[in-house]
Amino acid sequence: MRILHLIYDDLDNPWCGGGGSQRCWEINRRLARHHQITIATGNFPGAKDEEKNGLRFIRVGSAKNYLLSRLSYTFGARYVIQKEDFDLLIDSFSAFAPTFSSFFTDKPKILNFYHLLGSHALIKYPLLGFSPFWAERYAIRSYKNIVVISKSVQELLETKFKKERVYFSPTGFDSSLLDLPVWEENYLLYLGRLDIYMKGLDLLLEAFSSLSPRYPHLKLILAGKSQKRDARALAQLALQNQISDQIEILINLDEEQKKRLLSGCLFFCMPSRFEGWGISAMEAAACGKAVVGSDIPGLREAILQEKTGILVRPSDPEALSQAMLRLLEDAEFRKELGLRAKERAREFSWDAIAREMERYYQRVLSEQ
Repeated sequence: MRILHLIYDDLDNPWCGGGGSQRCWEINRRLARHHQITIATGNFPGAKDEEKNGLRFIRVGSAKNYLLSRLSYTFGARYVIQKEDFDLLIDSFSAFAPTFSSFFTDKPKILNFYHLLGSHALIKYPLLGFSPFWAERYAIRSYKNIVVISKSVQELLETKFKKERVYFSPTGFDSSLLDLPVWEENYLLYLGRLDIYMKGLDLLLEAFSSLSPRYPHLKLILAGKSQKRDARALAQLALQNQISDQIEILINLDEEQKKRLLSGCLFFCMPSRFEGWGISAMEAAACGKAVVGSDIPGLREAILQEKTGILVRPSDPEALSQAMLRLLEDAEFRKELGLRAKERAREFSWDAIAREMERYYQRVLSEQ
């Protein structure tokens, strides 16, 4: 197969580098052993057209700043579609950099749809949120073949949007995490993109502040990719909650630093407002850590209630705080969740997921 994969994000993109780009990389580098794959990403500082691990990368648009990068990708993707020779088009949808690819080709195509943004676009960006809100609805309605990474999102698309061809494929993780030693130091961990609204980091800081009087020496580490303004905003929130001396913000870590943080935390926190799957939750599980997360589509599959972690009402700092307190006070329960989480994580291998996606792609092609 000749596959053209459109995805704004990239693992090396300093503005994003999220779970979608991780999934794209892990699956495509395995498929590249037998297929010809071109990946068209947004542009970013230091990016260039290149070949890596048998994959051909094309950078689309401007690298001048984040907003211009996204806008220029939206307008530039159509020219890539028209120029490239391919048998199958994969479009990893981003509401903030939509390609409207179904307009520009009649060839077989698949939409990768990671999470349902819905009204969160209007809440996060009151003035600009209408465009991503309607772009999301257009994408859902214009594609026949849709891949999701969450059973909850699959159910929403099938019921709310009456979609009949929604294919579920879970997301994997770096299997080397399963072999890491496990220990506990006196800190809680969030590891991922430092997007305050999407990842619910404001909720986490508020919940942690209510624990602070009882646990004055406990640390909360917030680590991951971030622009400087987001890190500053987090520091300001910590100050407002009077917990600055207990909060540590670490940005743009290497893989070894991430592994050490995962191995040593008491448990992992993921109070997201919306998610596709929650790769970070699975990575924590692979390290034998319990996870406290929001009871939302995407995280319900990554965290099994009372089996591998605790799910709490979304956007509820009090419920989050109570769940965190429970794990702090009951070490036996915390460790039991972590052991079960590690065992379950063994089921999610990138090799198996890539083979499954290859079969699905071939099926879509054969049905045209």
